[in-house]
Amino acid sequence: MAKEATVGLMMWDGRSVGTLLNVFRLLSLKKKAVIYTVPEKRFLEFRSGVEWENFIASRDVGLRHKVEQRAKLETAPKNQPFQKSFFG
Repeated sequence: MAKEATVGLMMWDGRSVGTLLNVFRLLSLKKKAVIYTVPEKRFLEFRSGVEWENFIASRDVGLRHKVEQRAKLETAPKNQPFQKSFFG
């Protein structure tokens, strides 16, 4: 979706990692993303990585961790094996 879109408009339930990953993907491609956060009943607009960082930093630690882990998998070099974590 992110590759084909010029801008993303999404509704977010406050829990979905997939929706946040779509925001991350759009911003990675230098595209604008807008989400309507249902729990907060407001629109948030993202045009830069700074806005994304501020937003994700304000979220629950568990949610942040899930988003960051999945984003890392998407941005890892394709032809290189993953290094095993020291923590498990």
